Amino acid sequence: MASYFDGYEQFRSTDTSNPGTFMRLAGYTVRGAISAGLGRLPTSIGLYTLNSAYERDWTWGGDTLTIGFACKQQARGALFGLKVGDATGRDVPHVVVYTDPVSALVTIQTGEDQLEVGYVTPIPTRWYYYEVVMNRATKVIEVFVNGKSDVAFTLPDVLAASAVVRMVFNPFDMLPAFPADANYKEDTKVFDDMYAQDGGRLGAIQISGRLPDGDRDTEWGVAGPNPTAAHNQMVGRLPPDLANLFIYTGTNDRHDSFISTAKLPDNGAILAQGLIALVRKATADPVSIIANIDSHTVTLSNIGRNWEYRYAQFTTSGYDRAAIEAAEFGVRSVI
Repeated sequence: MASYFDGYEQFRSTDTSNPGTFMRLAGYTVRGAISAGLGRLPTSIGLYTLNSAYERDWTWGGDTLTIGFACKQQARGALFGLKVGDATGRDVPHVVVYTDPVSALVTIQTGEDQLEVGYVTPIPTRWYYYEVVMNRATKVIEVFVNGKSDVAFTLPDVLAASAVVRMVFNPFDMLPAFPADANYKEDTKVFDDMYAQDGGRLGAIQISGRLPDGDRDTEWGVAGPNPTAAHNQMVGRLPPDLANLFIYTGTNDRHDSFISTAKLPDNGAILAQGLIALVRKATADPVSIIANIDSHTVTLSNIGRNWEYRYAQFTTSGYDRAAIEAAEFGVRSVI
């Protein structure tokens, strides 16, 4: 069962042009300007949209696909959409979830006069956690708000039949044409704590990102003006400096590892843990990286010549808050 989690912490930046640039390295398609700022928790990062959207492809791995995300709207409007491919707009086959500017209700719409409305009235400037559950066998899409089912409708045939679908966050240009007296105007929305998975709901989640701030193994080299600089200062920078500050190795079986003194915000249930690496190879030869958290490993194969974020998920068995905060994590070269 495939699953994907993103708290967007790696896109933390004071340069509003950078989040979109780095999001593309993580496999997102970005339309318009995205900025990064305060998220759902005081220490977290959220993505800010305004006449902009970000998208990600998903390959069906079963009959059920669930997407969860936190969102705070300044004004009612788009939340989430599903389509196929790059084309966008209200004429493209799709399904869209939004808060209606007239009724204020959560609405699922697949075309003009093809819609269903829910019961919840999300209040602007407050955080809500939405989960969208789609079943391509029954062709039903259902939206949950803060853990409760709110509205369900028919999933379009084209989305149920396609092997790959495109998730769209803030599908502002896929909304229906609202009447003039609705006084609809696209406004800022903040997204945080997203997951997607084959299968059912997880409920509202929160994702914490912990940057390395201490070294353990230091077998890789340091690029930059000071070759003896702490390795964590190269890989713990946000935004990254891809041209000048990074760690590297041209030798097989070299390990760099780190610790983080950052604390988790609370002692909630641990659903997943992972490691994100921003990597590229500098050789025509095949290159892989073995990511690790403590003794647990995941191989990231087929590293490309261009910078890209690679995500590795690890077991949570035996881990509690203290174990996660004490964990050693890193990368080993396979050349």
